[in-house]
Amino acid sequence: MSQILCDKGMYLLELDDNGLLVWTTRYYEKDETRGMEDVNHLIEAINILFNQDPDKHFSMLVDVRPVYDQAFYLPQSARRTFSKLMKNPHIKKIAILGANTYLAILVETLSRFTEMWSKVRFFRDEDKAFGWLKDGK
Repeated sequence: MSQILCDKGMYLLELDDNGLLVWTTRYYEKDETRGMEDVNHLIEAINILFNQDPDKHFSMLVDVRPVYDQAFYLPQSARRTFSKLMKNPHIKKIAILGANTYLAILVETLSRFTEMWSKVRFFRDEDKAFGWLKDGK
């Protein structure tokens, strides 16, 4: 049974029983101000979780399949949040499910600048993404 941590606007953040965070972008918001409000709700939920148990580490599945065709237009605020998560010591691994080529290149570039490439992988298959996240390596 998963616990819903944030269910506001275009984002849904859930925590499953195994400590897997699932961030789903449900739709694309063209208004950057509105998008920033939604991102702030997401960040607040993540910060509360990390502050509850500062020594716990999480794996994260970022599901962009609902906005696959529009992933080029993900709000700048969401991209910034994602780059912060890549640097966050609480996040062990991040699997991006359904990333199109542009998003994959963007995140790969960001991760190389932050030397966090080993944390991030791209998947089109949900089972492979979950398998990689659950793998202890």
